[in-house]
Amino acid sequence: MLAELAAGPRSIGELAALGNWRMSAASKNIAVLEAAGLVFKARRGREVICHMNFDVWRTVAGYIARHAKFWAGRLDELESYIKEAGGV
Repeated sequence: MLAELAAGPRSIGELAALGNWRMSAASKNIAVLEAAGLVFKARRGREVICHMNFDVWRTVAGYIARHAKFWAGRLDELESYIKEAGGV
């Protein structure tokens, strides 16, 4: 669902069809993503269109990148320690 929305806005019906989901299941999943601020909905006539909230995703990506860099360093230190201790 997120991959489809990353490619562009989609209606809930389109998302349900693409994922072979029931409309109710697609709606519930969109509601969870919307509550988390990851997507937002807009009305276009009678249709509800879902959009990725790219501002939030950029913030999430930055957070992950910072922590990945930190943990990569920590794991490198752990590997060195294990080798020095004769464990590997």
